[in-house]
Amino acid sequence: MGKVWEVKTVTRFQSDDGILFDDEHKCRKHQNLIGKINVIMMQLPDGKPGDGKFAQHDKAVLRAVKEAIWELILSEYGNSFPAWKGYTSDGIGMFSIVGRVLGESNCPLNKALNKAWGTLLCYDFDNGKQYSQPYFVLHQDEARTLQVQA
Repeated sequence: MGKVWEVKTVTRFQSDDGILFDDEHKCRKHQNLIGKINVIMMQLPDGKPGDGKFAQHDKAVLRAVKEAIWELILSEYGNSFPAWKGYTSDGIGMFSIVGRVLGESNCPLNKALNKAWGTLLCYDFDNGKQYSQPYFVLHQDEARTLQVQA
């Protein structure tokens, strides 16, 4: 006689960003962190400039957003990457190993932080400019038209 298959009920939990969890506590923790990231990122203007263009923004606001995201990264990963604790947001290069760690991990939280970090890659924090893509942050002489956004 063949094996008798039983049906089991499986409960999973889904955060607002679509990530599934087997543990409700982990899902709620993730959801709370997503909320923190969203509150921080809401300080930035909506939208991106057109391709090859840039928009001028308040440098103080941009730096505050970068600092807040960096502090969140440190609070979540400071023990895993102790060398990061010695850096401030001004001391960490945007195109550094941080982005690579966030981008190459399968951790659900990394996806949210990586998205925020990827958005920040489009900003030049020294001059307050937002570009359509990170390429133009490194090649500003190729950006064509100034767009002013409030």
